[in-house]
Amino acid sequence: GTGGKLVVGYSFNPNVAVEASYLTFGSADFSEGFVRGSVEVKGFNASLVLSAPLSPELSVHGKVGYFDGKGEGNAAGFKISEKGSDPSYGLGLTYMFNKNTGARLEWDRVGRSDAVDMISAGVVFKFK
Repeated sequence: GTGGKLVVGYSFNPNVAVEASYLTFGSADFSEGFVRGSVEVKGFNASLVLSAPLSPELSVHGKVGYFDGKGEGNAAGFKISEKGSDPSYGLGLTYMFNKNTGARLEWDRVGRSDAVDMISAGVVFKFK
């Protein structure tokens, strides 16, 4: 499905930051044997982000964090709802057009065995 996220963060220095975000992974269909259904996962995430410059404009980052969310869906005519917390992590690239504006391409994963992935592209605004 199609999802999205809204992220705010604070950089302690060019290499270390923290982020808080709201993520919605959209709706996804599933099939387990004869059971078919759909599920939507959304919630809040907090992450520690470590960055390394590749050039003055381009940097790579990795992050590790904690996701607290809710999954809702239906299967075989029954409504399903479950709350929970899981580890989260991700990788990404940020390209800064100037000192305050850039673009970010990122992969995020939430969970362990039943992990949910998101690939996103977004705009970065830095305030000082």
